[in-house]
Amino acid sequence: MASPVEFTDEVLEAGLNKARLSLVGRLLCSSHPSRIRAQHMANNIWAKRAAVTVLDAGFRLFQFVFANQVDYNEALGKAPWFIQSKILTFKRWETPSEELFQELARVPYSVQLWNLPEEYRTVALGALLAARLGTVEDAAMYAVWESPGCVFRARVKIDVSAPLEHRLEARKRNPDGSAGPSFWVSLRYEGVKTVCYRCRRIGHNQHNCPFELIARDDGFGPEIIGNKTGPKINEFSYASV
Repeated sequence: MASPVEFTDEVLEAGLNKARLSLVGRLLCSSHPSRIRAQHMANNIWAKRAAVTVLDAGFRLFQFVFANQVDYNEALGKAPWFIQSKILTFKRWETPSEELFQELARVPYSVQLWNLPEEYRTVALGALLAARLGTVEDAAMYAVWESPGCVFRARVKIDVSAPLEHRLEARKRNPDGSAGPSFWVSLRYEGVKTVCYRCRRIGHNQHNCPFELIARDDGFGPEIIGNKTGPKINEFSYASV
């Protein structure tokens, strides 16, 4: 029987360096994402930096190989990236899978909850409502210029490949098991650049919507884009909800 093939760290070094400077990414856009499209977006973002190489990684994901640690750290730290109505999300390199593909569609956004009745204006309830949208990373009350002077805001990881919610219905369950009257909470999303008022997805507008849908007249419009809030009201906040 032949002896095993032996190798040293030097043989692996090039591959290890490539992995250390690689991110796995997903390009979310209205048309089919391709490696060429992903490479073009990377070139636009890092045009004045060292080159970024984009490779097909399988499962409709891409491997972004950076030339240095500085660009790698910036790409990961500032993700998600928005350019030309597209969203580019990143994670540290790991083996691509369908589960990872789905995970990279979840992008953190700050979501404001408006029209909460005064007696229900608590962080605990706000966090419970925000959890309907996705994973809540933090939650607090913030000052605003508009009435009533403060608003609940949560940082939520939202599936941006799905339609956005623009309101939530809630009601209190009484101790005797009966339900109180329902009320509606309006949602506003901070930092949304482009959104389609027909299919309600981020990344394109209604003039080039790829989905064959009939627009519904139920209040989904420019009002879903929220202005930045004022300072946090510390006595009504907690993190890692």
